[in-house]
Amino acid sequence: MAVMSVLVFVGIYMIGDPLAILVSPEATELDREAIARSLGLDRPMWEQYFTFVTSALQGNFGKSFVFGQPAINLILERMPATLELALIATVTPPAVIDEPARHGSANRAQSEQCNPHATDCASRESDATRASAVRGRHGAAMARR
Repeated sequence: MAVMSVLVFVGIYMIGDPLAILVSPEATELDREAIARSLGLDRPMWEQYFTFVTSALQGNFGKSFVFGQPAINLILERMPATLELALIATVTPPAVIDEPARHGSANRAQSEQCNPHATDCASRESDATRASAVRGRHGAAMARR
């Protein structure tokens, strides 16, 4: 969990400057500095991360910039659908998902092996049938001895 929080936190900065995403391009430099200060983006990254983790452990996930409400409200609002998907994924037997895939790949392998439109397909099948019949007679003769 800690590794994931670090990756997400650092990933935000790898995308680019958070202020460039959050602040209008028409904003003045004074506006940008004021917003950076109010969001704590003027502090060193380690201090921002420490503040983030401390707040998150206390249940404060901040405020959504998009919806303008506490992030925890959005998380809780979407939790039932998330749990429903997780339950369905847990309860659905893998065979329901895996079986059609297995049959599809077997049919593809068979069709690639002997394409009915190929001229030599029928001769390969008849050769295989004849060889099987010969082995069968030979085996029967050996069993009578």
